Parts: sequence; C-alpha cells; structure tokens
Amino acid sequence: MYESNANFGSAVALSADWLVIGAPGYDNGGSSQGSVFTFQAGTWAFEEEDTAAVDAVDGARFGKAVDVYGNYMIVGAPREQFSSADGEGAVYLFRYGLDDWLPNVRIPNPNPEEFDQFGWSVSMSGDNVIVGMPQVKSSGSNLEGGAFIGAYDGNDDTDPGKAYIFK
Repeated sequence: MYESNANFGSAVALSADWLVIGAPGYDNGGSSQGSVFTFQAGTWAFEEEDTAAVDAVDGARFGKAVDVYGNYMIVGAPREQFSSADGEGAVYLFRYGLDDWLPNVRIPNPNPEEFDQFGWSVSMSGDNVIVGMPQVKSSGSNLEGGAFIGAYDGNDDTDPGKAYIFK
C-alpha cells in the first residue's frame, strides 16, 4: 500500500461511512498512474485499493483529488489522456455496492486542450459534482488560474480557470 513517491495522503475525504485517501504518485503498473485507498468507518479498517480504468496512462495522477458522499466517490486524474491533448485530465465516479467500489462513469474533459488538468480539484454533494481545472488557456499559450464557477453548458468558451458543475 505504501511506496516511496506515492504521495499517499495528497488528497483526503471523510464522510460518515468512509475515509478516502489519494496517492497520485502510486505506481499502479506504470509510472505515477495513481491510486485511491478506502477505509470503512467503525474500525477504520483498510477496505481496498481502487484504481482507474485499466488503460490509465503513465502520469495520470489518479487520486490527485478525491471526495466521497454517501455511497459515491469521485476521483480526479488531472494528467489522464484520452485524446491527443496531453494532460487533458478526467474524473471518475464510483458507486459502492456488493461490497466493492464499482466504476460508475468517467467524466472526460469537455473541451480538452494540452495541460488543462481537468480533475485537479473535485467536490460532490447529493447529485451535484464540481470539477476544477486550473490551467485552461485564456489567450494563446498563456496558462491562467482562477476561480470561475458556472454550470457546464457545452460551450467552448476559454475563460482562465474553470470549475464545471455536473448534475
């Protein structure tokens, strides 16, 4: 469970039933693919290691951001790559059932560009999920941060820094 440079504890989330700990540098069959470890309330016994899709790329940093709400867990992988945009990022939603955390859905970067880092931060409450991506390009190749929050409506706007809300 513990390895050097795993960054175990880089992200943590706590609910009434679960403790979730991210280890984005964990070498899960590759280099810094990342992992998430869950502990169940009561005894706080180690439950299991939960990993991203089998095809997670080296450096995906799965577990950089985590949150848990009821029987749902959301995990950010800000360096995941599914298109030609290196470091576009992705978010994974898991549901606990049948004594296991089951992958429920992968939320891709809605407008992938290189090094957006979609999934850098995540939060959830009820059926609402918010995902931050601090390095959206605002003009040319300049990377900007920011605290822009709004509902994701599918537009291709490029405000500096974004937080997408999914419902």
